[in-house]
Amino acid sequence: MNRLKSIFITLFLSYLAVLLIIATYWLFSEPFSWGWLGVEVSVFSPFMYYIWSYAQPRPRTGKLWLVSYLILLGFVFTMIPAFTHTGEFDKTTVWLSAFTYGFWFLYETWYSRLGRKASEYIREGQILPEFQLQTLDRKPFDSSQLKGRKSLLLFYQGNWSSHSIAQINELAKYYDELKKRGVEIYIISSQPRSLSKKLSAKYKIPVHFLADPENRAAKKLGILHKSGTPAGLHLFGYHSDTVYPTLIICNEQGEILFTHETNNFRYRPDPRMYLKILDKYTES
Repeated sequence: MNRLKSIFITLFLSYLAVLLIIATYWLFSEPFSWGWLGVEVSVFSPFMYYIWSYAQPRPRTGKLWLVSYLILLGFVFTMIPAFTHTGEFDKTTVWLSAFTYGFWFLYETWYSRLGRKASEYIREGQILPEFQLQTLDRKPFDSSQLKGRKSLLLFYQGNWSSHSIAQINELAKYYDELKKRGVEIYIISSQPRSLSKKLSAKYKIPVHFLADPENRAAKKLGILHKSGTPAGLHLFGYHSDTVYPTLIICNEQGEILFTHETNNFRYRPDPRMYLKILDKYTES
């Protein structure tokens, strides 16, 4: 199923880009066509959503009603000739618009949901299992080094994930609040170190970027996402397997105070949620 999803998202994005070019060509190459206008509207909406999500990444997006309605509006446009000139409408444009909505529906209801099972190794109240990571300079980093201070571990998919980048941006904004509570931040990915270094250079705060070679820690913690990277990204250096987006907060003894195992990649936890938990822990 994961492999199917990785292929789906790549095909969907390719479909949107190619069809947008075709629709634009036919819309401006022929006399006015309600059909191609409808396809243009249907395809332009989800295509611009993806552009927007990378230009202005957000850690949480709810139901994307506006995109859905605009795709349906495009479908209505393709049907207008059927009501104005009986039978004289382009079935191709109707089907293209309908397919676009079908793909979008799958994206929202199927692809966005990770379908992961909660890991039995990172439940709240348990001691964080031991595992090994590496610094971006290839020095070993053992999880035992986390003890003695509160720690926040964010396992993220890679630079290709706009929602992961948005979550890291949000953590950076709350860095001072977390620092006040004595929390050290560790941001972890199995992507090539060069990509993590490129990302870490954007942040001027002392958070720790770590590497998880071959997803060894992810396997040990039960958060490995096999074939979770969109198909084709291996051409840019990414691995096929990645990690389920996961946030873990531990106390000084390594006991897990909070964990969020993201099950819809478009929803990442609000930092205010775990700041309250940290405050309650401090009070107790």
